[in-house]
Amino acid sequence: MIAPVLRVDYMKRSKVNIVVSLIIPLLSLMIVGMAFANGALGDDIEATWETFLVQVNMVLLFLVPLGITIIASQLVNIEHQSNGWKLLLAMPLKKEHVYLTKLIYVTLYSLLSSIILLIGIWSVGILLGLHEHDGVPWMLIVKQSFYPYIASFSIMSFQVFLSIFIKNQAFPIAIGVLTSIFTYSLMIFPTSVGNWLFWTYPTLASPLKPLFKDDAFHGVIKTTNGEFYLLLSLIVGFFITFIGTSIFVRKDTK
Repeated sequence: MIAPVLRVDYMKRSKVNIVVSLIIPLLSLMIVGMAFANGALGDDIEATWETFLVQVNMVLLFLVPLGITIIASQLVNIEHQSNGWKLLLAMPLKKEHVYLTKLIYVTLYSLLSSIILLIGIWSVGILLGLHEHDGVPWMLIVKQSFYPYIASFSIMSFQVFLSIFIKNQAFPIAIGVLTSIFTYSLMIFPTSVGNWLFWTYPTLASPLKPLFKDDAFHGVIKTTNGEFYLLLSLIVGFFITFIGTSIFVRKDTK
């Protein structure tokens, strides 16, 4: 059973991960809410739920992978710093459960962020008065709250893999920061190559995308194939997890 391993990791939980889970959605909403309230879109762009959500999305696409990187590193770093892998693996626990527990907790922290984001988007939208004309588009809000995190499952799997097998956490964090910038840049400068790199799945799965012309924001486009990239992210994530677990059970991690 994986429950004993979950309890062991819960006892070692870091406050940093809770803070990161709270900060990512709240910081995104604070940045966009203040900009939106101060007319950052300009006079030509109508203030609607869609324009608000796409602005939130543009901030999230950088912060979500960055948050995942920090959380994955924090979950594993305690074993690296204290040389706790030997003690942990000496316990009557299955090695695959030890590995999977790290990914489960990254997923749970991401779920917490999604729920906070859902409540926050609704609250800020109401404060901005967006509901006065179009009501509340709950389905769109739900998608915008959960899709970036579901589409990041492959990133979660990859960062857990790196964090476990690389003792110096500066390297997984550096890779996570660079790929966060890469993911964000593809939101603004999309390329066909990026369609098959899993770091771009949060961008491609987004329910809304910005329309840029002449280096200026000109509105919002609704996507029609976002669910495909959610599925693709889950498939790639499970594949990375399978590879990582297979290596982990055959090797003593020091």
